[in-house]
Amino acid sequence: MFRTSLRRSVPSICLLAALLGAAPAHAAQTRAFALCSDFSTGSLSAAGLDTRAVSVDVASIHSDAVARWHGGRLYVVNRFLADNVQVIDPSDWGTELQFSVGNGSNPQDIAFASSTKAYVSCYGSSSVLVVNPQTGATIGSPISLAPLADGDGIPEMGRMIRVERWLLVACQRLTNFAASNPSVIAVIDTEADTLVDVVVGVPGV
Repeated sequence: MFRTSLRRSVPSICLLAALLGAAPAHAAQTRAFALCSDFSTGSLSAAGLDTRAVSVDVASIHSDAVARWHGGRLYVVNRFLADNVQVIDPSDWGTELQFSVGNGSNPQDIAFASSTKAYVSCYGSSSVLVVNPQTGATIGSPISLAPLADGDGIPEMGRMIRVERWLLVACQRLTNFAASNPSVIAVIDTEADTLVDVVVGVPGV
């Protein structure tokens, strides 16, 4: 588990809460997915939450992966040394799309603004990628988080969550994969695709 913190004052946290507003309601969940790995190969299994029936090893994935559910599809982010996003159709567990996010990018998460717009965070990059999850094509320019980086110039972006128009990005700011710097949370406006300055009166974003 990665620890992140918001290195800001209490008024700043109140401002961030005001930006976020109330969380949207979600439909009842019916399935759970397990991503399994022996650090050499990876596999996907699924379970029905009502029936408790388990489908084992329904699809092959990378040995280092995380997943997000969106629009009836499972998006598997294949991370270190794979550098791609795998889109799985749960009706037959087939991979209907797999797209690269760049060699050495080491993607960590994917978050969705709509059915045709998503964001991908990467350890090996200082920018959040903007992609069409239906095609894998990039949209516009990446969103630079370089101002939040530590000494190596990379903020080590990890997990993300979108609340209404705001995308929160955990920046771990690691040094050789060690937590030697305070972590921060970046706030991105998904309508403008720009960083939000949540601390008014302090220089920089």
